[in-house]
Amino acid sequence: MQLHLTFKLLLCFFLIGLNNNLSAQENFPHIEGEVLIRVKDGHSIAWVIKDLEIHKGLQTYVNTKSLLSEHMNIWQVTFNKDIVSTSKMLEKAKNHPSVHNAQLNYILEKRATPNDASYSQQWQYEQASDFDLDASTAWDITTGGVTALGDTIVICVIDDGLQVNHPDWGDNVWRNHQEIPGNGIDDDGNGYIDDFQGWNADNNDNDIVASGFSTHGTPVAGIIAAQGNNGLGVTGVNWDAKLMFVVGGGNSANSIAAYDYPLACRKLYNQTNGALGAFVVATNASWGVDNQQCATYAPLVNEFYDTLGVHGILSAAATANANNNVDVTGDFPTSCSSDFLITVTNMNQSGNKIGQAGYGLTTVDLGAYGEGTYTLTTNSGYGSFGGTSGATPHVTGIIGLLYSVPCPRLALLARTEPAQTALLLKQIILNSSVSNVDLQGLTVSGGVLNMKNALDSAMVIGCSLSGCHEPYNVLANAVTGTTASINWDRVDSTNLYYLRYRVVGTPTWMFSNTSDTFSLLSGLTACSDYEVEIAADCDSSVYSSNYIFKTGDCCLAPSTITVDTSNLTTATFSWAVDPSVTTYTVEYKLRTASTWLTTTTTSPGITLSGLDSCEAYELRILSTCAVNVNNQYSATIEFETTGCGNCASTNYCTSVGQNSTDDWIQGVSINNINNITGNDGGYVSFVNGGPTTDLAQGGAYPISIDIGFNTGFWATEWSLKVWIDYNQDEIFNDSTELVYDPGLILTATNTHRGTVTIPNNAVLSRTRMRVAVKWGTNLLSSCGNASYGETEDYCINITQPTGITVEEILPSTTLNIYPNPFESQVTVNMNSIEDQTATLILSTITGQEIINLTTQLDLGENMLQLPTNRLPQGVYLMRLLLEDGSILTKKVIKQ
Repeated sequence: MQLHLTFKLLLCFFLIGLNNNLSAQENFPHIEGEVLIRVKDGHSIAWVIKDLEIHKGLQTYVNTKSLLSEHMNIWQVTFNKDIVSTSKMLEKAKNHPSVHNAQLNYILEKRATPNDASYSQQWQYEQASDFDLDASTAWDITTGGVTALGDTIVICVIDDGLQVNHPDWGDNVWRNHQEIPGNGIDDDGNGYIDDFQGWNADNNDNDIVASGFSTHGTPVAGIIAAQGNNGLGVTGVNWDAKLMFVVGGGNSANSIAAYDYPLACRKLYNQTNGALGAFVVATNASWGVDNQQCATYAPLVNEFYDTLGVHGILSAAATANANNNVDVTGDFPTSCSSDFLITVTNMNQSGNKIGQAGYGLTTVDLGAYGEGTYTLTTNSGYGSFGGTSGATPHVTGIIGLLYSVPCPRLALLARTEPAQTALLLKQIILNSSVSNVDLQGLTVSGGVLNMKNALDSAMVIGCSLSGCHEPYNVLANAVTGTTASINWDRVDSTNLYYLRYRVVGTPTWMFSNTSDTFSLLSGLTACSDYEVEIAADCDSSVYSSNYIFKTGDCCLAPSTITVDTSNLTTATFSWAVDPSVTTYTVEYKLRTASTWLTTTTTSPGITLSGLDSCEAYELRILSTCAVNVNNQYSATIEFETTGCGNCASTNYCTSVGQNSTDDWIQGVSINNINNITGNDGGYVSFVNGGPTTDLAQGGAYPISIDIGFNTGFWATEWSLKVWIDYNQDEIFNDSTELVYDPGLILTATNTHRGTVTIPNNAVLSRTRMRVAVKWGTNLLSSCGNASYGETEDYCINITQPTGITVEEILPSTTLNIYPNPFESQVTVNMNSIEDQTATLILSTITGQEIINLTTQLDLGENMLQLPTNRLPQGVYLMRLLLEDGSILTKKVIKQ
């Protein structure tokens, strides 16, 4: 019994501590009404949103704002902070079974402390006192640019913007040459459209150019990769490396979205053996949040550093510009525990740690010279820069420089074991740092960055990896349907190479050997993916990573199909000529149909006739060739025939009731439309997929509008109007297109009836009908946003005359609830058109039934009072199920 009580007390204390911890997270500046959620693999964000949308019976209005990282399934989620507190929503998200982790969206700060612009040279590279990077002797080994195997080294800076046209970049600003600027297509398939020179994670576009207030990113990037040896201005740590720039880091969500871009590029590079993407080796973050423990407040970013590292990217981060012991106070991101993160503090020209710079024996790795460094500035200038923002890019730059050492084996390791290589280079940087008394006992390494020492270590370790190794730079050339020439680079002390190859996905290898660095494979299957691996005779057990190529003679379906649907009942299609195709089988059907119609053509195009106007169709094409290997259907495309009119146009003016709690459109009936809608929050559109009807030129049609009320002392003076855009100019004309107006309504009358007569000159085809109701004496117009009321939009189809006459609209059973909102009791008013049995159901908004009773309705008015004093506050649904199968629904609120 005592143990049981002790456990309960411990659990209580744990839960109290957890709640306090979650509440404490709100102490740091963050964006209200947002959380960041990482969803578990194989789970859906939709499941999470569904379970978070109700809190204590009230809608939280939770919704996804942005997918920050497709690779890690991280989402930016918004909600109504007035309904549920930020800490409570974070707690609910963290406890959801589909959530891996969650955090708040913190606001981040740049970490620059610019000094007086009196420094006129880059002392950090070389100075008499030897408190420097020993850069000149380091550059005798390499000045950066490419690996020993020719991979172009890319370094990513995440900051506030870049002066792309600064003259001292030379050609060092990275360009995505697989992307065609401005065509609106993701040409390289990395998930980003038109990202020809980087990405703006803040705006989700490709604009990386610094604005007038974006003065931080250019000097940071200049330290890394201002072009060297060009007779102009300054030089970066790398003379020739490519600089990828991503605008981001303003808050946690933007930092995750920003890191996702270099991750996508490096993953694509690894997956395609360098054909696409970018060989990104490092990221730089010169921003953060003081006194914030990463494990508690930013677990998703920490996990992101791990994911970047797995794919070969080291991340360098600036610690706080404050004399804080990060081990104790915390700091984001330098308290993050990822092995793939290097954290940096700031040193001055005298070799001392800056007083206002963070430290930590377990959290800050090393120091770097950053205070008063001379670098690029915006407006094509140069100037002094400092803070940990100035120190960190020197470390980021040396990461890129290390990859360029002339050691093929190290370069090969970077291709085949990207994570192992990243950790190796991090260890080299820390172990080669120069011991510094100011950093002893205050940082992991106890030293300050040194370029020459790091490069010497990389040469010793990286080049010692030389000797017998698997062949690299495997390529396929002169590929046909049945043959391919495979080439690779020579391995030292090797006299014979062993090849094995097979169709991807099959279990059996085929083998050959050669003393040359090429081999002709024959007898291959056309249009098939092959993988090939090669070993050298010095160690025939170690094969190269697999290289995949595709044989030719593919019988491909058209990839791009153009459509012309300018006529009502015909559609013309065309596609590129493929000389290997003999016949195209064209299949098409109505989108709602299950059976395909088939025709054939030998030309790269066809015209289909006899189609229905204003209908949605699907089409697919199958190619037939002399050699039919893996021939498949094209992607199914959708097209619509003309004749739909302007109903779905987005040019119509808006009309929204700002508050529909007391006055709304309950139902609309005209010809075949009999739509019971209820309160839809001020506006609802039935334009796409909603009820519709034909109305003939010259025809007269009864119309019936039901208004819903929650009446009070204001219960007088409503306006109700209906417009039809007869001339289809996307404007409702009050003089010619106002089709129903009963005048000012002085009492809360539910049903209003009239007649709509269609002019003989109304334009044929589909057009829009608008129904609006408002309370108050102000004029109700078709484009007005009424303070109280509701608007509904419909599509109707104007047809040729059919001799329609007026018919009486039959009355219908109605359901009214009052008071609404209610407290201890609610009255249900059911006005029945006949004697009938009905079922009344009261349920929660999620479908849980509270009351289910069957009652006998008499012709006319039926009243029923329901006790509701035990119901919790919240939103409920009242449904009346009638004998004819129809269902009347009302939304009610318990206060």
